[in-house]
Amino acid sequence: MSNKSQRGFTLIEILITLVIVSIVASVALPSYKSYILRGERSEALAALDKLMNAQERFLLVNGTYTETLSQLGVAVTAGAYETEHYNVTAEACPNPDGGADLEVTLCIQLKAVRADAQDGYIIRNSMNQLIHETEGSLR
Repeated sequence: MSNKSQRGFTLIEILITLVIVSIVASVALPSYKSYILRGERSEALAALDKLMNAQERFLLVNGTYTETLSQLGVAVTAGAYETEHYNVTAEACPNPDGGADLEVTLCIQLKAVRADAQDGYIIRNSMNQLIHETEGSLR
């Protein structure tokens, strides 16, 4: 019998460690992605708030809202205000009765759509309604 000390790990020990790490990763990764997505939604909400405040100022001066965001004094690319993850556009509010859209003098809605389509969209309108078209909490 030799007095040789054992060095290293056995194959079984490595496999058990690998299984444990993969189980932890399979549970943690979806939670992490959801957490990141929720955090990035705050970027869209801040942009919607900023643009809605500008719309209200525009309404006070001109007596109507505008669907042209460049009239609000913000940088616009191809008709949309861009943040790092979302593109925001303005449009007339849909009629709750299903008819023609409401007049822009009455209601405007801002729609934030995620640029990489990982999330649905978030709408804030001038009636202070917040609509989120995907599952999950906004905040």
